[in-house]
This record gives sequence, C-alpha cells and structure tokens, in this order.
Amino acid sequence: LFKDAFVYVLRLRRLMRIWQPDLAHANSLKAALLLEIAALGVRVPWSWHIHEPLPYPGVVGRWPARIIQRFAGRGCTSIIANSSATLSSVHPRGRSCVIPCSYGERQMLESAREIASVHPRMYSIGCIGTISESKGQDVFIRGIAIANAGAPRPLKASIIGAPIFGDE
Repeated sequence: LFKDAFVYVLRLRRLMRIWQPDLAHANSLKAALLLEIAALGVRVPWSWHIHEPLPYPGVVGRWPARIIQRFAGRGCTSIIANSSATLSSVHPRGRSCVIPCSYGERQMLESAREIASVHPRMYSIGCIGTISESKGQDVFIRGIAIANAGAPRPLKASIIGAPIFGDE
C-alpha cells in the first residue's frame, strides 16, 4: 500500500511538472494527502474539496484525525467544504468556502459563466481521484461543458485516476 502510494505520488508529481495545470483539485481526503506531497516544490496551486467532517466515524479515528487536521491542506490554495461544520473540522488556514452538495445546475451555470468571463485566458483544470459513478466525474464533465458554452476562453479538462479494485 505504501509503495503504491509512493509510486502514485511520483507519477502525479511528474505529470504536474509536464502539464503545468493552472489548478489541481483533490476531491477526497486520500487525494488531498497524496496531492499535498506531490505538489511540494512543483508550484501548482491546488484545492481540496472535503465532504465529511473529521474525524470520519469508522474510517478515520480521533488521533489520525488530529494529525490530518494539523497537516492536511497546509499547502493547498483553498479548501471547499460541503458545510460549515465540515469546514471547521479541518481548521482552514487560508482561503476557504462552503458549497453545499445541492448546488444546482442553474447556480453552476451562473458561477461557470462568471468565472469564464473574469479570466481572459484558457484554464487547464483536472479532476484527480478514483474513477467511479459515485465520485462525480460526470458532474465535472457537465460543469466544463456548461462553462465552455458561453465562455470567451475555453477550459481544458483532464480526468486523472483509475477505477477502484479493478472495477471498469
């Protein structure tokens, strides 16, 4: 397990250097921990979208949660949480915001158009993590399509990951 994580971090770090994305995004605790290490010295800003307050009952106990609260997200540019309770559980040090999971298509469209109109050049955006129906890559793809629909400059998107346990 440790060897696999180490190899993944090295590969991710190499790809970040090659692609030089404008922003990397971690959509889970595991992705945030791996991206935290991979981004060291690469100078790629990254955000962490956390979905559950720490400690995660049955997944991350009290002591590991304290370590994560102290160190995870230290190098990230921003933290996005699904609730104020989740956000406060990670003790954010920098930019942070709450975006509820019920963020509708209309709000997504408005936000995407606003972001696209403010930034005058193409942005490269990646979604990193386990590829599965439950992880939201379909939402990511629809969001990119919505953002590109009326944008003066297009967004380039990459999905990076693999199915879990050999699922295809």
